[in-house]
Amino acid sequence: MFISLAHASETGAEAAAGNPVLSMLPLLLIILVFYFMVIRPQTKRIEAHRKVIAELNKGDKIVTAGGIIGTISKVVNDEEVRIKIADGIEVTVVRATIMMRRDS
Repeated sequence: MFISLAHASETGAEAAAGNPVLSMLPLLLIILVFYFMVIRPQTKRIEAHRKVIAELNKGDKIVTAGGIIGTISKVVNDEEVRIKIADGIEVTVVRATIMMRRDS
């Protein structure tokens, strides 16, 4: 009985060592699933956010990363905008800190 178990374990080890593609297949599948479930959707969200930020104009309502809601009163340059957050109060913010454009 012990001899047959030893013989069976040797053939299994020889089969795995003989074909490195089969031993790498689970790792490759994990990487592929990780790419399609995490990396690709995140890249699409980043590109959509960059597009929204690039298209901001005067009069758009926005929300900053700090939660401040305001209206763009002036586009200073490619990196900065002035937003009106209350009557008589305007601040300059960096475009990268703008999280979203509000529709209403």
